[in-house]
Amino acid sequence: MVHDRGKIKWASLMLPEHVTMLQELFEEERPVEKPILSEDYLLEMEYSLQKAIRVKQKIKIEYHSAGKLKAFFGKIDKIKNNQTSVIRLYNEQEHRVIQLKDVVAVEILNDQ
Repeated sequence: MVHDRGKIKWASLMLPEHVTMLQELFEEERPVEKPILSEDYLLEMEYSLQKAIRVKQKIKIEYHSAGKLKAFFGKIDKIKNNQTSVIRLYNEQEHRVIQLKDVVAVEILNDQ
């Protein structure tokens, strides 16, 4: 039976800089938990969403998806308030539907 040493046999060929870079890469890939938002912050986000819809202003929405925090830049097309409240967003390249419960930050962008 062959006894394989796995990663150990390659460790002597790697520079310490490579090892630290790989450790940082694996650290970035760990899933991120969705942050718990305060009631005040939720009200502030709701106000920002309503303002962005009213004046058709560009926004940046950060949301939690598949263990990562992602961002989308664009304008709000529609907010559907049903059992699974969702936001329909669009920009020049794509349309996206995000569940309202996954949104963690809303920022209104100034057009310049």
